[in-house]
Amino acid sequence: MRIFFILSVGILLASCHSTKTAEITTTPEPKPATEHTKDLVMGKVEIQHFSDYAADTTVHTLSYMYYDATIGPKAVYKDSINQHIIDFTRTSTEFEIDESRTATLNNEFFEKQLKSFEAIAAEAYSMDETENLWDYQGTIAITEYPNFVALEIGNWTYTGGAHGNGFTGYTMIDRKTGAVLNLADFVTDLNAFAVIAEREFRKDNEIGANDNLMELGYWFEEGKFQCNENFFFDNNELVFLYNNYEIAPYSAGQITFSISLSDLTNLLRIKP
Repeated sequence: MRIFFILSVGILLASCHSTKTAEITTTPEPKPATEHTKDLVMGKVEIQHFSDYAADTTVHTLSYMYYDATIGPKAVYKDSINQHIIDFTRTSTEFEIDESRTATLNNEFFEKQLKSFEAIAAEAYSMDETENLWDYQGTIAITEYPNFVALEIGNWTYTGGAHGNGFTGYTMIDRKTGAVLNLADFVTDLNAFAVIAEREFRKDNEIGANDNLMELGYWFEEGKFQCNENFFFDNNELVFLYNNYEIAPYSAGQITFSISLSDLTNLLRIKP
């Protein structure tokens, strides 16, 4: 069971000539008594953008969690997770990042990154005010387990063109070393696991046991099913997620399948 405290922040900011100022509010909540989670922070930043040309509006949002570096002592896995969060946030809002720059996680960091996205959008609007409004919806969440921590990072963005695009990624971090854990770290026999995984993939996506995956439009190499490394634990299940364009056309959306942990009793070396 994870316990955390919430720092709820709602921020609506002006950032370019076609954006009108909105109200800024902050609503903090008390920290819990639990000692080991006192540095786990949750919050949210928003920028509301109004289009002068089309009388349209969009709200860029970024909901986040991170470990407060000012509260110690700091375990190595927390530093590792914070760095993953910094890299994801900067990459998804700046698109190109200078790795030599350092960053400290706090509400101001996330606010600044959302402003960076809006500044790039403003430049696009300045060249064509009839362009559709850009959009950014980001999520960062942390779930703690006895032996590892699951980091979820995801966003949906629209930056012009026919449609937007979304991404959701899960990273498992070892609590002792701070290293990224792969599927092979969790599973004792990958071949036996693959048999179960393909069975559940086909069942969850209504694919017959003998149906040819390539003929059905899936992009698995040589038409052979393969698990990816994008997985998480939820309600006694191990869930895999394939993002847009990963194994099928955009129209297929994100594709998932789940395996009951009861089917993996003898195969999991690390359990949630």
